[in-house]
Amino acid sequence: MPGDGRIHPIFFVLFDNPITGNARARAFLHGAQASFLLNTSDVAGAQLHAEKAMKLASSLPLSDYVRVAAEEVYLESISRHPNPAVRRRYVLDWLKQLEQMTGGDHPKLVRPLCAAAESLREGGDLELARTLAERAVKIVEKRGGPNDPVLASPLRILSIIAKAEQKWDEAMQLTQRRAALTQASHQQGAETANLDAMKELLSLAVRKKDEAQIENYADQLVQAGMTLLQERKISPYEFLPGLRLAVQAYRQLGLSDRAATALKEFTAQPWFETGFVPGTRARVYLSLAEDLVESRQYALVRTQIEKMMQLLKPSQELPSHSAMAQIKIRQLSARYGNTKQRLSALAEKCASRGKQDLADYLRQCAGKFPDLPPSPQRTGPSSPVGDNTAGAEGLEDEDLLAFRPDPSLF
Repeated sequence: MPGDGRIHPIFFVLFDNPITGNARARAFLHGAQASFLLNTSDVAGAQLHAEKAMKLASSLPLSDYVRVAAEEVYLESISRHPNPAVRRRYVLDWLKQLEQMTGGDHPKLVRPLCAAAESLREGGDLELARTLAERAVKIVEKRGGPNDPVLASPLRILSIIAKAEQKWDEAMQLTQRRAALTQASHQQGAETANLDAMKELLSLAVRKKDEAQIENYADQLVQAGMTLLQERKISPYEFLPGLRLAVQAYRQLGLSDRAATALKEFTAQPWFETGFVPGTRARVYLSLAEDLVESRQYALVRTQIEKMMQLLKPSQELPSHSAMAQIKIRQLSARYGNTKQRLSALAEKCASRGKQDLADYLRQCAGKFPDLPPSPQRTGPSSPVGDNTAGAEGLEDEDLLAFRPDPSLF
């Protein structure tokens, strides 16, 4: 295989014929080539190989992983087709062939229906995607009942569709049902899945602009995360994104005192000092200081900033201009982020409130940081939750996060 990931022509010569390669091996070969071509945006070439892979894999059992992989790459190639009518026709023709094999609404159709719904959703055909996902739900419920864990897959797709259609209440109900199924099944990782569901619900409440729900879900997320941490069912790093979202939500509602309380409880845990790298701990301390100032708890601010300064150890000395120096500057930029700007903004806020001694201290701390280009991973001072959306496409880690975590927080 060439270094760029393409299938070497010699493999097609050896295996892509009925004599030297069986159907399964040939299906795998064409599927791999189709996957590579999709990554290079050669949709037409990918579809050609994907169709060959599908044809060769059609004689394999529905559960065979080569067939599953061939179907997935085939549907992905279809989802990239520019013509919606063509996408729909290809998907429906494929499902019709499977129905003829299984004899109607068979449980073996659930996975293909979900895969087809996902493909159509990615292509923007939300109406048909919803129809197929709902059909998958009915098949599962008919055979396994309303609590069958298999329901999680079509329910996930339906929740994404509901979010894309801005049906926030429906998306919340589907998310809660998925979380309940995961907990009832006692699957490995159920605790993490439940935490992800709470993040999902919080972000949906933000999109819905329902302040009561935002506060409620933020409280639930913090409480559940801290409980799981104390019971050692999740790691601190697993909870950190959820804590960040809750803090942003509190700030949006003007509940900086609640954000400060959550951060104080988090930093007071024995694993905080050993569970995170110094840079992460420093940013948590800075965020806590910001919330303490906002909630007018000035007496505690200096302690948090002192802890932050001890961890970051800023210095105005910069290396001379050379190739290695530029690398070092980038490293410092990533380490310090926009700490200097945040400290300066915090100093101005304290000064405007008559806390001149604290403002002078914060300015002194800010002056110890060099002027560096901002890290691309940390943009702007910490801010309340925005209304950023991920849309129906491009959702990360199957999350329905309606707003992205502010990377300047921690």
